[in-house]
Amino acid sequence: MKTQIKIILLLLTATFLSHSCMDLDLLDDPNALTADQADVTMILNGAQIGYINMVAGQINQNNTGLNDASMEMMRMMNQFGGYTGPFSNARAARLGFIWETAYSEVLLACDNVIAQTEGDPATNVHLGIAKAIKGFTLAMLVDYFRDVPYTEALRGEEGIYSPILDDGADVYAAALASIDGAIVAFNAGEPASIPNDYYFDANRTQWVKACNTFKLKMYVQQQLIHDYSAEIAAIVNSGDFIDDAADNWVFQYSTVAAGPDSRHPQYGNNYTVAGGNDYMANDLMEFMKDSKTVWDPRMRYYFYRQILETPTGDQLPCEGSAQHPICYIGDYYWGRDHADDDGVPPDGLSRTLIGVYPAGGAFDADNFVPGSQNTTTNKLGAGIFPLWLSSWSAFVGAEVQLSDNFATGDTDARDLFEEGIRESIAYVMNFGAAQAVAAFVPDQAHIDTYVAEALANYDAAGTNAEKLDIVMQEFRIALYGNGVEAFNTYRRSGLPSNLQAPIQVAGDFPHSWNYPNTAVERNINIDPVVVTERVFWDDGSITLN
Repeated sequence: MKTQIKIILLLLTATFLSHSCMDLDLLDDPNALTADQADVTMILNGAQIGYINMVAGQINQNNTGLNDASMEMMRMMNQFGGYTGPFSNARAARLGFIWETAYSEVLLACDNVIAQTEGDPATNVHLGIAKAIKGFTLAMLVDYFRDVPYTEALRGEEGIYSPILDDGADVYAAALASIDGAIVAFNAGEPASIPNDYYFDANRTQWVKACNTFKLKMYVQQQLIHDYSAEIAAIVNSGDFIDDAADNWVFQYSTVAAGPDSRHPQYGNNYTVAGGNDYMANDLMEFMKDSKTVWDPRMRYYFYRQILETPTGDQLPCEGSAQHPICYIGDYYWGRDHADDDGVPPDGLSRTLIGVYPAGGAFDADNFVPGSQNTTTNKLGAGIFPLWLSSWSAFVGAEVQLSDNFATGDTDARDLFEEGIRESIAYVMNFGAAQAVAAFVPDQAHIDTYVAEALANYDAAGTNAEKLDIVMQEFRIALYGNGVEAFNTYRRSGLPSNLQAPIQVAGDFPHSWNYPNTAVERNINIDPVVVTERVFWDDGSITLN
């Protein structure tokens, strides 16, 4: 029945268009330029911005990128109710923006750039960026939606309006091939034409490192079904990947609030006159504050407290409930337990906000004033979206060394673990240095104590599996701001094991996401699925909470 209805709708739409738009064919539409008429740099600009919007979200789209829902699932921000419930950012009704941005803005633009620049040495950087972003986007679509349109996608001019779903493994292979093509283009020599580049300022060396790092990530992502030790070793031994903070892959936002709003999406959503729209997750805040004898050195950079007051009564709906194991972590940090969907009090000016890192918010110097009124330590939205940092490479290296799924041993996992923690702390503190108040900046003794206790926990773990769990606890902290990589890491490893369980019935934890309602409605080859369906690299051996 569904297929019949879709066919009827498609026929009616085609009939309507063929009659109602007939006379318009006599005019040249300035908004319908062919690939050879459009400026290749402008098209590439759109692909780059579309990519970050797909991943990080966009303020005028309620932040509906891959990131917000992923951060909520990973207890970095509060998951309000069920994983795909009526308030979830991952429900099928909210995912159309991601899907449409990926296909209509990113992949279509990338294909147009590739068509114009393939074989032209003058534009090899344009070509490299387009092929890289195309590969990254295809891989992310598979990681979240399993099987997706590829071979028949974007072929409407050929009459293909309902492209078939390609097997996720095949799309992954195509993504890797596209990234390899990007590396070839970047290595083709100095071009005559330099594009706008919002990531590496047309630095071909850094782009190659980002491509190799993304490939490394894809190999690790498939560890449950294949041993990619040789491929990983080849990249690591080459040294041609993101292994230094100078090569970190980030998108820089600005302080511009209108025309369009170019601030960090989570800044625009929380540093408002009415206060915050998000709750930070008690789970992560408590671990960072209380798991060691000193606060995590990144605590005041990640979180900003607006009020010097302990929530009570109606301000704390969970008060006195045995159902809420955390409820309130103390020290004026107002957050929420995982999946808490109790009523929301008027606490926008009281709840803890995302901080100077990565959202460009305020550094917590015990100011205790509303975030939007903080004029001394507020970065005004000029935050970053971290796409891949050198510290993450160290954590992934430790994961590879400790995992039974790779033909390696625990040779230097401890050193990589320590490197990951120290590089993360240094990068965060450096990012917020201009806003930080000296009296509240962790000194070296504080940092060394934190690292020593993390290493002591690692040394006390009896098995490689237990050591890996310790590594993943710290990796999640370092990933703050990028829920995408945290979500991927959790699904391939089931770690960290100490994530707070949902305090309300939240449904099955998603092994993948639903297809957007708009995709199901418009494509007769796409049917609704359940979130327990697995991506091709998920062999079913991992239990998720």
